[in-house]
Amino acid sequence: MQLQNGNFKKMAKVLAVTGGKGGIGKTSIAINLAVTLAGMSQNVMLLDADMGLANVDVMLGIKTKNTVCDVLAGKCRLEDVVVQGPNGISIIPASSGNMKMASLGYVEISGLINAFSQMNTVPNYLLIDTAAGITECVMGFAAAADEIIVVVCNEPTSVADAYALIKLLNKHFCVHKFRIVINKVRETGESEEVFAKLIKVTDKFLNVSVTLVGSVPEDKFMKQSIRKAKSIVTEYPYSLGTGAFHEIARNIMNLPTSHRVTGHMQFFQPQLVEG
Repeated sequence: MQLQNGNFKKMAKVLAVTGGKGGIGKTSIAINLAVTLAGMSQNVMLLDADMGLANVDVMLGIKTKNTVCDVLAGKCRLEDVVVQGPNGISIIPASSGNMKMASLGYVEISGLINAFSQMNTVPNYLLIDTAAGITECVMGFAAAADEIIVVVCNEPTSVADAYALIKLLNKHFCVHKFRIVINKVRETGESEEVFAKLIKVTDKFLNVSVTLVGSVPEDKFMKQSIRKAKSIVTEYPYSLGTGAFHEIARNIMNLPTSHRVTGHMQFFQPQLVEG
């Protein structure tokens, strides 16, 4: 037996973008962070992991032929569904309005994660845009990542749902490290205020490390780019929002290089083959 693609884990850093609550701009964060990293000479792949209500392709005005639904059905390989997005990012689209896909179980999730280990092209970064909530699908994808980016905004429900997500991943998947992005910031000091609310409860009840990696202002150009089905980073390169994404991307690239070793399924694991 020998290891096939044994350098995958060293090459690809996997970032799960999640948040618990819906409507917090999680997908916009995932898209624009991916585009920003690609603009910094990184090879970036973006997985739309909102399997039942996928909208990465819609938000970027991209037409897709196949999705991960076809991969799970055995109709094609994962590489066959990849489409190109802004700044050359590779997008792996999911299907929308598919109830079966919205309730994937551990076997299907593991099969999809394992499919990444069989890809010939491996990115520097794989970003996973998870669904909202704390479903088995969300937990599975997040637990398989090297870094978990939790998006929070200044709403009591957003902070509460972010805490619930962190608690579940900590208790059931032994995740101890979380990165926070505060979205829709309206005024100076707001991001620090929201972050303080979150760490007040995590420090009190959980044994986790929670780090603020940046914040995104409520920018009119973000809304305009969404209406145009474009990335704010490419459409409005001099906007406050674009500047915020550049700061977040730099902070993420400066994080210590580490890959979590867990007993759970993870992306880009070396494959054993005969030989």
